[in-house]
This record gives sequence, C-alpha cells and structure tokens, in this order.
Amino acid sequence: HFFSGAKLDSVKKSQAEYVAQLFGSAREYMGRELPRIHAMIRIADFHFDCFIEQCRKNLTACGLDSDSVDECTVLLETARASVVHPDLRKHDAKRAQQLANMKPIYDRIGGEPALTKLIDIVYDKALVDTSLRSFFEKNKAKVTSIKKKMIQFLCGITGGPTSYDANDMLPAHYNMNITDYHFDAMLILIRETFLRELDMKR
Repeated sequence: HFFSGAKLDSVKKSQAEYVAQLFGSAREYMGRELPRIHAMIRIADFHFDCFIEQCRKNLTACGLDSDSVDECTVLLETARASVVHPDLRKHDAKRAQQLANMKPIYDRIGGEPALTKLIDIVYDKALVDTSLRSFFEKNKAKVTSIKKKMIQFLCGITGGPTSYDANDMLPAHYNMNITDYHFDAMLILIRETFLRELDMKR
C-alpha cells in the first residue's frame, strides 16, 4: 500500500534519481530529504527489508553477479535510518505483553516443543537461503549446539524458562559482519515458518 496512489510515476522518478546518485551517478538527486518524505508513512524495518529483497531479485534478473548485488545492497542499506520510522525501529515486547494482560507468548505458541520445531525448520531454510547460508555453513560441526542455544534464547525472550546467558550473544557474533539486512532476512524466515509450517495466527 506504500506505492499506491496517483503520484506513482513521480515517486518512481524520484526513487530512480536517488538510487542512481547512491550508485555513483554524477547526476544529483534534487528531491526532498528522505526523512521528510517518509515521516508520516510509518515504514518499519520489515517493510524496508522487503523492499531491499525485491531490489536484489530485480538486480539479479537484470544480470548482475552476486558480488555486485551485495555491493548495491550495502549502498541501499545507508538509506535505512532516513526511511524507517523512529517509532518502529524498536518494539518493547515485554511492555506490550503487560499492557495486553496476556499469558506469555511462550505459552501461547506451544512452549519449547514448538520453538524446537521452529528452529529445526528455520535452520534448514537458512542453509539454502542465499542471504544467510554462508553464516550457517561455516558452523556445520556445531549444528546441535547452535540450535540448542537458539531455542534457549527464544524461550527466554518469549517469556519462558531459559538457561541462555544474554551476555554471550554479542561475543558469539563478533567478526561475522551481520548487517540489518541479514538480521531481518532471518526474521522473515522465522515469521514465514510460524505462519506456514506451524500455522500460527498473525
């Protein structure tokens, strides 16, 4: 719905000019500043990553090699802070849960058995996902350990019991060069698995 409306041709033209400049064109983008344009649209990180993914598919369809597509992705990422609405960059799940006066998400989705099934499926998907597989292929010898820690982490953040130490999260991912794009690609896999394979309600 972000791209509907009578001004679509104008939007396309402005986007093309901005992206051309971003990719190194000598022609300067003369449109309005991105934060002003997107201030009232309320675009979330998820929406931005859907846009990035579509751009990657189109660039590949145009014949660009994977390295060039990755370089373009990095350049497009620089616009994230100007496009995504500040209120939608972070979401306090615990506070929302308290306000809704509901059972913990952990209980509502089926507890550890459901999360174990989720991670098994997501891990298999990540191994064949072009955006993520390099991170997971490097650690094939540690599959069981990684899955266990992922399950423990999800148990904790959804309100269930956990033995995972959150302080281990950052050191475990040092030197992996994970960007917002990669993180959200993983979120998309998790969301799709919840909706399709686990048949969770939105």
